[in-house]
Amino acid sequence: EQLAILLAPVVVNRKMEVIPDGFVAVRGERTIGTGSRERLSIPKSARVIRLKDSILMPGLVNAHCHLDFTLMKGKVPAAGGFASWIGRIVEKKRSWSDADYKTSIQLGMRQCIESGTTAVANITCVPHLVSSLDLEAAPRIWWFAEQLDLSRMCNLDQGEWNAYLTPRFPRQSFSLSPHALYSVSPALLEKTIGFCNHHGLPWTAHVAESRDEWEMFHDASGPLFDLVKKLGRDMADCGGTTPLRRLLDISRGSRSPGLLTHWKTPAAGHLEMDSRAPAILAHMNCLSDEDVHALESNRGHFSIAHCPRSHAFFRHPPFRLNDLHAAGVNLALGTDSLASNRDLNMFSEMRKMRRTFPRVPARAIVEMATVNGAIALGEGENWPQWADWIAIPNSRPSPFESIIQFADSPKFVMVAGRVVKKMI
Repeated sequence: EQLAILLAPVVVNRKMEVIPDGFVAVRGERTIGTGSRERLSIPKSARVIRLKDSILMPGLVNAHCHLDFTLMKGKVPAAGGFASWIGRIVEKKRSWSDADYKTSIQLGMRQCIESGTTAVANITCVPHLVSSLDLEAAPRIWWFAEQLDLSRMCNLDQGEWNAYLTPRFPRQSFSLSPHALYSVSPALLEKTIGFCNHHGLPWTAHVAESRDEWEMFHDASGPLFDLVKKLGRDMADCGGTTPLRRLLDISRGSRSPGLLTHWKTPAAGHLEMDSRAPAILAHMNCLSDEDVHALESNRGHFSIAHCPRSHAFFRHPPFRLNDLHAAGVNLALGTDSLASNRDLNMFSEMRKMRRTFPRVPARAIVEMATVNGAIALGEGENWPQWADWIAIPNSRPSPFESIIQFADSPKFVMVAGRVVKKMI
């Protein structure tokens, strides 16, 4: 495997350290070193890539995305509230063919690469199409196969799930996503989490996303309650609880002999899960103080994927960033889908974060869009070796300010040691 040396006036390494006149050494699919160029001796056999006037930094990690819906841009208005939007999404999905989904996913992958996103946590309702996609210049993608059943019989195809354990495509991984508490029966949610815990697979779900969801579980009423009840959902679990508390209650049932999971009950009465499988809870916009305390108890296992521009699209309640940060919860960023966003650009999400939370340090925002996403996927230990790098102009005195204010397309993108975009 040939050694590649990347040279840049500024390098932000995978520890988020700034190195003036730095280098990154890559061999195969791994980063094997970073440092100051003055300490570097370049072998004659090495491939040298000079990134002039640039900041070389880790590729961005999108911790919550729906590539399936890229072609829905501007076609699903938020008018009428979240429950009405969900109904429109369901109708749109029913009208699409596999060809529509394939085109949409390919366009989404291209948007990711073009905007410097090199790793994606993607929820897909069409995992069977992955084998037909052009993955030559794709980012790393975790394909979370969406699980939905409402009132229908659970179709728990263990054989199909087990197939996800076998790597089939370069840089592509597979797992499961119980869609949301309002769209997945307790039995299916329990089974899905148990499977992922047993095999150490990350899983993700939409939790506490909207006021409608909060009202459904807390008050047993509201437009989402009415919508899913009409679709045949058993509503007996609604009333007197919160979406997060309901998730924790159901998750207790994911225990079974042989699962690497056990539960503790801290003095405060909050459920604490001990499991090797990481979980990404998407959105988490409607939380009680007790929910925040419960997340603090589970901070080693749950990460939160916040989607700033999708949050603004729906006018959700203010995101409790400061409380969650104080609770020690790993916070990552995502784009959600183009059914609720303008594009899949993570730089735009960082700029939105800065506008909404101006006191948050620029470095912390960059960490949310990079290493925190990898941690959310259970890849924290592997992150230092990822050979995913991008280059952007060095436009400000602070490299981290340059990063979060960047509003163009990176001229250089490397995924797993492969240069997939180079315009320098």
